[in-house]
This record gives sequence, structure tokens and C-alpha cells, in this order.
Amino acid sequence: MSAVVLTGCTALSEKQSGKKGAADKPAISSEERHPAVTLAYDCENGFHFTTSVEGDPEGVSARVFLPGETVRLPVVVSASGARFSNGKVTYWSSKDEALLAYNGKAYKQCRVNRKQTIWEAAKLRGVDFRAVGNEPGWTLEIRNSEQIVFITNYGEDRYTFPAAEPVSNAVTRTTEYKASAGGHALTIILEGKPCDDTMVDESYPITATIQFDGRRYRGCGMPLHFP
Repeated sequence: MSAVVLTGCTALSEKQSGKKGAADKPAISSEERHPAVTLAYDCENGFHFTTSVEGDPEGVSARVFLPGETVRLPVVVSASGARFSNGKVTYWSSKDEALLAYNGKAYKQCRVNRKQTIWEAAKLRGVDFRAVGNEPGWTLEIRNSEQIVFITNYGEDRYTFPAAEPVSNAVTRTTEYKASAGGHALTIILEGKPCDDTMVDESYPITATIQFDGRRYRGCGMPLHFP
């Protein structure tokens, strides 16, 4: 199944991703691997980067997402905070602050961007499209070919639906999903037009309308993976 979210001439399609490990390495179970901690940073001079720190039986490491490349750094001894380095790239963090040494430059005064962290964490979890709304606060996450998760009532109520086949209309620039599970019905309409979330002063490329058990929700969203 392939999902399509029309944003001008760009479509969101089912991502094709996969990780291959060494043939002689056994798979690491969820019990052995610690959940990844994702953080997005804003640094001086307008530089931004994202990290994902995770642990497994081989030790703790950090993936650092840089412009045009991703590097995995092993943990190294540090007098304070957490420090990761491969000799060329160094990432050090303490609470909400960080320093990044990369490409011959040192980026200081990097601080966690909590809003962006939420979106980056969803992307790394494999979410293809995410939308948010208010009154009451709700979140929608679509994983193509896997599931749709709708969380409402300010995070109190969570509903999971099986993947639904999207129906797209290039003329109206809309994509529609219809799903049902556990006696609940969900209809999602995604429109390829800008949307402003005035509660947090953010703009998004997609307007989302949700019909859930007879109640209508409106919000904003964007694709997290592109073809």
C-alpha cells in the first residue's frame, strides 16, 4: 500500500527503509535494547542538528544527523555530561545544552528545541505523517502499511487502527483515509494547503480534518518521509 499526501507537486509515499547488520550478529531484542532518546538542537548562527542516543549490549552510542550525513559516535569518558566522539565529530550534552564539534567548527550554545524534538522523534520511530490539533488537544500519526494512531483528550485517550488504503484526488489536492476498529470509526481528510496553528504560532503545509465517532477535529500536519 502506498499513501499519498498532495503538497503541490510532492507526494508522500510509503518509505523504503531497512537496516542490514552483520550476518554473524544476532538480532537484538527489545528487552536488550534501551529506548532511543531523541533531541533536536538549535545552535548559534542558525545551525540545527538532531541526535538519537541508544544503548544495546555493545554499549551506548549516539547517532548525529548532520547536513547530508549521519554519523554514529561511541560514548567516551567525560568529566561531566555525556560525550560521544569518533575523533572527527564530537557531541557533548548536559541537561538541555550541547556542543558539537564538526567539520572543523565548534557549534556552541546549542539548546534543545522541544517542539522540533517531538517531530524528529516521531520521524525516527517510522511515522510517515503527523498532525496535531487543539480543543481538545489531539495527535494523529500515520505509518503507511502498518497503522494509524489517533490520540485525543490531551493524551488521555489512544486509538489504534489498521492501515487504511488512501484515496487521493489530484484535482482537489486531497487524500482521504477511512478506518475502523473496536467499534470506532475514523475518517481523515488531508488537504494540500497551508495551515496555521495559532496556539503555538507554527505553520504547516497540510490541513487535516478528522471525523471520529461523529465528532469533527481540525488541525495541521506534515509528511515526515518523502519518496
